[in-house]
Amino acid sequence: MRTKVYGAPGTGKTETLKKFMMQALGYANFDLPLEHVVPPEKLSVVSFSNTAVNEFASRVGLRAKGSAGSRTRYFRTVHGLAEIVLLDSGLLDKEKAKIFSDRAQEHIKATFCRWYGIPYSRDPFSNLKGNVYFTELTRLINMYYPVLGEDIAEVHPDPKFVRSYFTWKKHKRLYDYNDLLTMVYDNRENLSIPVRTAIVDECQDLSPLQWAVLFSLFKEVEDFVFAGDDLQSIYTFAGSSAEIFLDLRADEEIVLERSYRLGVGTWAFSQEFATTLKKKKIKAYVPDHEEGNVYFKDYRYCLRKAISYATKHKRVFILTRTNTVAVRVMKDLINDYKVLPSTVKDPPVFLERLSKAYDVYFGFSNSRVKLLEREIETLVELIKSKKDLRKYLFVDTVHAVKGMEADLVVLVNSLHTSAIRMESDDEKRAFYVGSTRSRYDLYITEIKRYPFWFDREDLERVLERSKSWREALKPKNL
Repeated sequence: MRTKVYGAPGTGKTETLKKFMMQALGYANFDLPLEHVVPPEKLSVVSFSNTAVNEFASRVGLRAKGSAGSRTRYFRTVHGLAEIVLLDSGLLDKEKAKIFSDRAQEHIKATFCRWYGIPYSRDPFSNLKGNVYFTELTRLINMYYPVLGEDIAEVHPDPKFVRSYFTWKKHKRLYDYNDLLTMVYDNRENLSIPVRTAIVDECQDLSPLQWAVLFSLFKEVEDFVFAGDDLQSIYTFAGSSAEIFLDLRADEEIVLERSYRLGVGTWAFSQEFATTLKKKKIKAYVPDHEEGNVYFKDYRYCLRKAISYATKHKRVFILTRTNTVAVRVMKDLINDYKVLPSTVKDPPVFLERLSKAYDVYFGFSNSRVKLLEREIETLVELIKSKKDLRKYLFVDTVHAVKGMEADLVVLVNSLHTSAIRMESDDEKRAFYVGSTRSRYDLYITEIKRYPFWFDREDLERVLERSKSWREALKPKNL
C-alpha cells in the first residue's frame, strides 16, 4: 500500500504522521490506509533532519537513532540510514564513521581548499569560491550521480577542482556526506533494510540520488507513506526535486484540509501566488482565522515594526533570499537601531562574536572573545541600548526557517545579485515558503539599490487577485 500525504503550511502534517506511526505500531486505530501492524524494529521513519526524526520518535514515546539492536534503529535521515547500512555490511568501518560530524566535514573541506589554493570559510553565511564549489558539487551529485557516476566532474564549473578533490580524498582515505549516498547506490543490489513499513517526511526535499537510495534499501517494505508539499520544495540548490514527489504513484492520496497557522489574508495571497507556478498541486485547504493581512511597506518602517513586535515578546522573522542580504539587515538593526538580533541557524562570525561579548559583559558567559576595533565600538552602543532581542527577533534566510512560524514576518524582496532566475519555479517556491511563515501579518519590503527578487507590481497584482480567494471562502469554514 502506497499513501501520499499532502500537507500545506501549518496543516498538521507532523501530527498526521504521528497517527500513521501509532497505527502502524498497533497503539491506536485511526482508520488510515495501512495494511500491517509492525513492531518498532520493523518500522522506519525518515525525515530531512535529525531534529525532525527525534521529534517523531518522542511523540510516540520512543527514542530515535538507537544503536545496534535498538528498536528504533531505522528512525533516521537518508544519510543516517545509509551510514548504518554501510556499517552493517562492512563497507564502512566504525573508525571511519567518526568523520561524519559537521565539524569533521568542515575540516575536510577547509583542508582541501587550502591545499588546492582557493578560499574557504566555515562561516555559514560565506560566499567564497570554495564554499560555492562544494555547494555545486553536492547539487550535481544528488541530481546526476545515478547517470554520470564520477564523471560528474565534467558538468561542474571547475572540473579540475572535482577531479582533484576525489583523488585527494582517496589518497587520504577520507569520506564526505555525499559518499554515504554514492556508496549505497553503487552497492544497491546487495544492500537492504529489514523493515515492512516506511514513513518518509519532507519528500519534496529529496533528490534523485536520495530517492534511488531509499527505494534500494526498502526492498521489503509493504506499507509506504510519503508526506510533503511540492510548493515547499526549496532545496534545489542541494539537488532536491519536487517533480519526483508529484509524479510518485500512490494507491491513496490524503490532502490535509485546514491550516492551523495562516490567517485569511496570508492564506489568500499565498494561494494566488502558488497559481503562478508551472507545475504544482494546489491544495484545497482553508485558513485558521480571519486575522492577518499582507502589506507592502518601506524597509525602515518594517524594521521598526519588527522591533516593536519583538519588544512585546512576540516572535518575529525577517526573512531574505540570500545570506548576503540577511547580513545587511543584521548590520542595519545593530548599527542604526542598536538592537541585537539572532539567527535560526548558526550566525555569521561577526554576530556570533558580538553576541558572546555581550553575554560576557552582562555576566551570562565566561567565553573569551577577541573583537575587532569597530566591533568594540558597536558593542558599547549595544550595551548602552540594552536592546537584546535575540529570543524574539530572528534574521535569516527563507531556507533556515523551513517548518517554523512567527507572529510577524517581514519578507525582504531584494537580492544582492541579479544572477538569480526570478521567473523559475524554484524561486517562486522559496518566496511561497517565506510568505507562509506568519501566523498573522506579512510585510513585504525592498532595500533600495538592491535588485528585486520579484517585481513589486507583479506582487501587488497577486495581492489584488487574492481577493477572489477571500470572497470564495465560506465563513462557516473559519
